[in-house]
Amino acid sequence: MATLEKHFELDAGHRLSEHEFDCQNLHGHRYRFEVEVEGSTDPATGMVVDFANVKDPVMEAFDHNFVLNADDPILAVRDELEAQQEKELHLLDGEPTAENIAEESLDLIVDSLSADERDRIDRLEVRLFETPNSSVTTARRLDDG
Repeated sequence: MATLEKHFELDAGHRLSEHEFDCQNLHGHRYRFEVEVEGSTDPATGMVVDFANVKDPVMEAFDHNFVLNADDPILAVRDELEAQQEKELHLLDGEPTAENIAEESLDLIVDSLSADERDRIDRLEVRLFETPNSSVTTARRLDDG
């Protein structure tokens, strides 16, 4: 059994369309991710999982992108927004809070793993810092589905 940790940062924008104060405005953060993976090592590679397999799906989805609620009224101008950038907006089924972005990150990582990697991994945890002093942690046992 081994525990792998991968730390990385990315820049992304969001807005909380249901928020009553400043967070309803488009704004951005320098998000810091700390991902922890517990599992057994692959006898062939000696790794639980390649560090890139933990980082890349999250970076591809969020880095230098906007994360919005799929029901956000601002999406009335979605075509115009996406025409001004290389990436499609990343939409969530709910507000793009730190809690929901961390949970989405777990989904992205799990979905990118091979069946063999999923079989070896017991637990995944994502700790997301929205600011240097504010974070949320979410975790999942892979044998729970």
